Amino acid sequence: MVAFIVVVVIVLVPVVIVMLVRHGRMLLSPAAMQSGAKEDNDMLQIDHLILRVSDAQASARFYEQILGLRHEGHAAPFEVLRVNDHCTVDLLAEPPKDPAHVAFSLDRAAFDAVRARLQAAGIPFGGTPFSRDGQTAAQMGARGWAQALYFYDLDRHNIEIRTHDEALTD
Repeated sequence: MVAFIVVVVIVLVPVVIVMLVRHGRMLLSPAAMQSGAKEDNDMLQIDHLILRVSDAQASARFYEQILGLRHEGHAAPFEVLRVNDHCTVDLLAEPPKDPAHVAFSLDRAAFDAVRARLQAAGIPFGGTPFSRDGQTAAQMGARGWAQALYFYDLDRHNIEIRTHDEALTD
């Protein structure tokens, strides 16, 4: 009987661990567990992003008005916009060398509010990175497929907003 229990433990425990890892229940690699690391998704987070813009004040107003980001003020040489508790966009008043692509994930109500503000401001948007057809479309991102739309900011940075929430119905 003891031999049977030992065989079951030796065979089944690794199988269960493999199944948990494959189904996302265990996010730590054996090396990460030995090093005392946190879950993979807690190891790295974006703290801030520096975005070069021609006019930092005008861009701060744009991001406040369109995306609803909070302008936290000036921290030389940046205008700081709060994205969430863990991340800021730091606007650097320096003409951009290349346009950037920045994607923000929103809940459904915030997504619909941004779309309404884009429409009210007459800012073209589209469902693919380079279309401005007034549509939204399913696009792949870090968390999988989501409804997305794209628009340009004042410096033609390609801004994406996306939501994983279902469309609201009346």
